[in-house]
Amino acid sequence: MKAKEQALSHEYLIDVLEYDSETGLFIWKKPVARCIKSGMVAGALNKNGYLFIKVGKYIYRAHRLAWFYFYGEWPPVDSYQIDHIDGNRLNNSIRNLRLVTNAKNAKNHSLYKHNTSGVSGVCFCTLNGKWKASIVLNQKHVHLGYYNKFEDAVAARKQAEKEHGFTCRE
Repeated sequence: MKAKEQALSHEYLIDVLEYDSETGLFIWKKPVARCIKSGMVAGALNKNGYLFIKVGKYIYRAHRLAWFYFYGEWPPVDSYQIDHIDGNRLNNSIRNLRLVTNAKNAKNHSLYKHNTSGVSGVCFCTLNGKWKASIVLNQKHVHLGYYNKFEDAVAARKQAEKEHGFTCRE
């Protein structure tokens, strides 16, 4: 457990914040700082789209606070992460949060910003003029083949995702 997690008791969290497990929102119960008033929605977005909340002297990710608030214990940090099932980093309702291994969470990665095909693991190879399909399994790139048609490369990628337990978010 991290030092900042040890510094926050479940009792104090419940005392200063109200968590709505259906909406995932945190509301301040008490004015714990000059800029905070009772009834205000807690949190601010970071550049990666996660909601952060400062409680005491530490800043916490809202989804981790939701887990702690609801279950009364912090999720293990060594080999597990909290995954947003629907991929929406702002949806911190408890039914949208699940504890998964680091490997499982890596299978849920959203589309990278530099992706130009619109499909993870599919790109156009200018050297041979074909669509390339690939997937990352156990931290290794696996080549799925070259295809004349974009749709065939997408189908190969989707089939590999299904076979290897990737989360479908369509």
